[in-house]
Amino acid sequence: PPVNGVHTYNWGLLDTLMYYTYLAGKKVDLGIRPLSNWGTELPADSVPVSEWAMVMSAIKPDSLSDTESWGMTAKQAWKEFIYNLVERYDGDTIGHPLLPINRNTIKTLTIGNEIEAPGHFFECEDWNPKGTIEKYKEIQKLTYDTAKYANPDIIVVRGKSNPGHIFDDKPTSTEVYNRRQDFFDSIALDIAYGPKYYDIYTFNYNDHYTSLLGYTAWVKQRMLDNGFLKPFMVGDARTTLYPRDNFFTSDKIMPSIYMPSDTFLIDTNSENYNELKKQWQKDKVQQSIKKLTIAGAVGAYQISLQPVYVERDFKQGKTRTYMWMYSGFFDPYVYEKENNLAKAREPLYWAVKMFSSEVTGASKQAVDLKLGNNVYAYKYIKMSGDNPIVIWNEDHFLLNSNTGLLQRNQETTVDLSSIITTPYVYVKRFPVQVNTEGEPVCVADTIERVTNVSINEFPMIVYPSKTARVSHSFVKKNDSIEIYPNPTQNILFINLKNELLQKNVEVYNINGKYIDLPFKIIGSVAMIDVSVLHNGMYFLKINNRVKKFIKN
Repeated sequence: PPVNGVHTYNWGLLDTLMYYTYLAGKKVDLGIRPLSNWGTELPADSVPVSEWAMVMSAIKPDSLSDTESWGMTAKQAWKEFIYNLVERYDGDTIGHPLLPINRNTIKTLTIGNEIEAPGHFFECEDWNPKGTIEKYKEIQKLTYDTAKYANPDIIVVRGKSNPGHIFDDKPTSTEVYNRRQDFFDSIALDIAYGPKYYDIYTFNYNDHYTSLLGYTAWVKQRMLDNGFLKPFMVGDARTTLYPRDNFFTSDKIMPSIYMPSDTFLIDTNSENYNELKKQWQKDKVQQSIKKLTIAGAVGAYQISLQPVYVERDFKQGKTRTYMWMYSGFFDPYVYEKENNLAKAREPLYWAVKMFSSEVTGASKQAVDLKLGNNVYAYKYIKMSGDNPIVIWNEDHFLLNSNTGLLQRNQETTVDLSSIITTPYVYVKRFPVQVNTEGEPVCVADTIERVTNVSINEFPMIVYPSKTARVSHSFVKKNDSIEIYPNPTQNILFINLKNELLQKNVEVYNINGKYIDLPFKIIGSVAMIDVSVLHNGMYFLKINNRVKKFIKN
């Protein structure tokens, strides 16, 4: 607490984070939650440390503030903190000339996380944060006014909301409201206050991805009813150990695709650990790519995968810790063993890079092609070039009668001739394995007839194709050199595997003319920048072998 009007802070760790963020040329989405032993109605020491990242509490009213000792009220102290936080990292050196940052490092400032969740701000069985939506709006107003005063360019975000499973079975609006009346009354009241105190409305995914479609539409309509519309941001777009999260309760609408005993991934010496881990990594790719696609379908302004790496805690065997820790781009066990971040890369790392490359240059609002109840197909519209379509088939309620688990490999065929006019489609698939160096194992592209495209619950990318000629994003497994991605817009990676580069990497156009392009080698991977080339087919000569690639 402040003393006689003077408030001191220990900025050490945050300064370090912001400094390296600045050096990397990046910005952060900074989430903060009021919780203290003196300035909030719920004391911080009454909340388990493991819950601090989620819980916030109402700020003490003036009547409960120790104004005489503090020299200010709790609300004034909160405003002072926000001012110092934003001012310190806004890059103008005003008030903090010693901090070596000359540009703003905070992109978005989010207040609270899943505000309506019991225990996060509203009363639950274990504690009562004394929260109401009116009190949250008070915190939001104090934060917004102060942050904008310190830096008018900062983006203030309405704390994330999470609808849970209430939309998974496509219920009517009345059914949804009856399931979570308290939740929707809170959201509706918040939206009715109007758009004054936030720039973006943000969601968290629930354990699956489909609920965002119905929930976003509901929120958007409530906004329009109140005369405004704000952009949306999506968090938590990573997978979980429990994609239907019924480990703690059996009343979820859908069961998990894992049995609870399979989801820990704790015992690295267990007999089925490696196979389970491969399946888990594949499912991670599947679910995260779906979440990114659905975020595009609702026109999200910004998306966060929100992985967490807890270096000290992951050996404690806490299921929730594992869910968060094991959800990112890197395998913490490999990193601990090898002390090498590149070797610890998971398939999700490469899958998200591929997804980003494919949709770069497209509108943030993907188009729902509406091909049927169980077919999810979304087109990303680009200014130039072919428009990628992300597509998969999934019946969320097709269950195995013996295990009660969601059926896998829901193979079907779909006729895309109503949306693609070429006779064939070019199909690109996401990598689902990495080798011991953390590099992607090849995934062959295919060409299929537009009238008979095979799909299942794993998403893939489809382009129109006039011919049945096949090329590959990743070359065949028995080839000792891989090139990827192919086609590419910017960087072409050349994995030499165990070979040494015998001489330069040479590029030729379709007429056989040599093109001098710079390249560099890091370890066993060569990288060549082809962004200056015109779109079309080219030839790559490496170690007396010739490979084709397409610049698009």
